[in-house]
Amino acid sequence: MRTKGAQVRTFYVSIGQGPTDREALAEARAATSEAARLGVARLTAAHRKWWHAYYPASFLTFPYARLEAYYWIQIYKLGSAMRPDGPILDLNGPWFSATPWPAIWWNLNIQLTYSPLFRANRLDLAESLFRNLDRNRQALIDNVPERLRGEAAAIGRSSGPDLVRPVDLATAQSDAAHELGDLPWTMYYYWLDYRYQMDDRILRERVYPLLKLAIGNYLAYLERGDDGRWHLPPTHSPELATVPDANYDLALLKWGLETLIAGAERLRLDEPLLPRWRDVLANLAPLPTDSAGLMVGRGRPWQQSHRHYSHLLAIYPLRLITPDRPDQRALIETSLATWERDISLFRGYSFTGGAAMHAMLGHGDVALTRLNQYLDAPRYMEPNTFYAEAGPVIETPLSAAASIQELFLQDWGGALRVFPAVPGQWSEAAFDRLRADGAFLVSAVRRNGRTSWVRIESLAGEPCRLVVADWDTAVVRAHTGPAPRVKRDSAGAFVIDLRRDASVVLAPDVASPLPDVRPIALPPAARNPFPILKDGLGAAQP
Repeated sequence: MRTKGAQVRTFYVSIGQGPTDREALAEARAATSEAARLGVARLTAAHRKWWHAYYPASFLTFPYARLEAYYWIQIYKLGSAMRPDGPILDLNGPWFSATPWPAIWWNLNIQLTYSPLFRANRLDLAESLFRNLDRNRQALIDNVPERLRGEAAAIGRSSGPDLVRPVDLATAQSDAAHELGDLPWTMYYYWLDYRYQMDDRILRERVYPLLKLAIGNYLAYLERGDDGRWHLPPTHSPELATVPDANYDLALLKWGLETLIAGAERLRLDEPLLPRWRDVLANLAPLPTDSAGLMVGRGRPWQQSHRHYSHLLAIYPLRLITPDRPDQRALIETSLATWERDISLFRGYSFTGGAAMHAMLGHGDVALTRLNQYLDAPRYMEPNTFYAEAGPVIETPLSAAASIQELFLQDWGGALRVFPAVPGQWSEAAFDRLRADGAFLVSAVRRNGRTSWVRIESLAGEPCRLVVADWDTAVVRAHTGPAPRVKRDSAGAFVIDLRRDASVVLAPDVASPLPDVRPIALPPAARNPFPILKDGLGAAQP
């Protein structure tokens, strides 16, 4: 088109993906042709419509401008970098830059990258990972030795978008080749994707078959010890050591077996491997521990602080060890204190992982300290909130967003836990439509240092238990659907009889006000915590 005699040209650019260069080029050409057909005006309108639907999917506000703005920048980055039918988000995403890690890394990075999507109620974006796992299932099967291909699947430490990276413990010549847990750890988030929407078709057709293969790779290498227990041979706990009975792999194997058994029972499958799974689970070697807490593995105590917490996976994110039992709380606290003994050896994601573990313990002030230690270190965080460790990467800022979510809502131990780790100075906070295990959408407001109300919407009619630490009673103030019954169980949780597609608003009494979910007001001087922001995102609804 021409404007005042000057010619303006519009360029349409796309990057295709496919198993061959020809197919990738064909996809890119098709995308640019379609864009040119639609034209700039329609593309702009569709783009704006997408963002207007994206931001209100959930909301979170609290009286700490820097951390609140940081959280919303990560939500923006996720929306900028992912689409359900797009490629897996690697360490750079669409922000091209020279990197020492031009691949998808499966021993921490991909898991942290996708971790905030589920609680943030943005499950559609997670499909960019899970659809590619489904599409490349045969490659995952071909990554194991030929003798195991009917019963196992795996992926090595890093791969391209084709997910080709063989793993063979019998012929492994390096630590990387001893990593068996990377696909099972990824499957934990696939399981969350199912649990956060409770669509049994996803479990039956997608999650269960691939998890069965991922855990099958462990079962192929198990050895019966003289103690009658099932043991793992030397495997690699990422970045730590190659040891027998590595806590990293034992935790993932235990979680996987429990999940497969639960999945088979829910789907009422006539699963021939159930007896084998139950036997291994009942007789699996215990997680190696000593006086310093969780060890790296059998015969290998924790020796010095390190950035990676692979030996602590049973605590976070798997939550096989939880603080509701005194002995397990003591084990978590001891293990965490040992790992954090010398934080000068940490990197950015060490602090975000530590924040999440302290939040699980209810240590909100310590969790906030860990997040600030990460944000305060210029060697970790760039002004645009990307993480730099020998090169720009994306996973650590996103894991910080997931750790921030842990302060407001957790869902372990069969219960929704509202405001479980809010720092002491935050007398006000609110969130709206955060998603939780069991397909619940949860909203809540905290005013004057106390939880004012909690709203729970059930999308699937699953059993609902609620823990609010500062409530002795809970009364129904509003509801949709049949009036739910609320009672308290022996563990102190409120048990709510909530039907599918029903909702309830609970409060500690019948008379207290029910304030709206509103952005918490911040003083003008606090509204520009990052150079790339013009206004603090806490000052307006997203």
